[in-house]
Amino acid sequence: GQSNYLWSVNGGTITSGGGTNNNTVTITWPNSGAHSVNVAYTDANNCSAATPTVKNVTVNPTPALAVVTPPNACSPATVDITESGNPVYVSDNNATSGIYTYYGTLADANAGTPQLGSFNPQLVGTTSTVWMRKETSEGCKDIKSISITVVPCNITWLGTSSADWNNPSNWNLGVIPAGH
Repeated sequence: GQSNYLWSVNGGTITSGGGTNNNTVTITWPNSGAHSVNVAYTDANNCSAATPTVKNVTVNPTPALAVVTPPNACSPATVDITESGNPVYVSDNNATSGIYTYYGTLADANAGTPQLGSFNPQLVGTTSTVWMRKETSEGCKDIKSISITVVPCNITWLGTSSADWNNPSNWNLGVIPAGH
């Protein structure tokens, strides 16, 4: 076996192991990108390694979700809580590629199951708190909640554009009421 290990880390901090008698090391990397760890040693014959062994490490970025609570929506309007919504209420400060899934509780979001059934994040039309989980193909993830409030609103006929009841601009909220 080897002894007298000499560890060096580029871009991270040794958090356990990594001593002269340790043949393993745990490293915390503070940011994504390319990093490396080197180790030199003395073998059983008291010979030192000719060159340190170098292990290059790529730390993948983790999503960093940012959420802005949307203003109350006026029913029957809906709220879009996707990154491409307009206005944007959910964004990823690290701009990672990944897949969003939606849950009713934090515990479900942490477990990754069960997802909200036929939930459409582009058409949230009921008062609710939704837990969003964005996960990259490498398994890096972030979870945040967003609260949506939908309140009943009075829709009244204006008739200013035309006499067409099916023209949204003829209604004060720009929405055709159900069952008019």
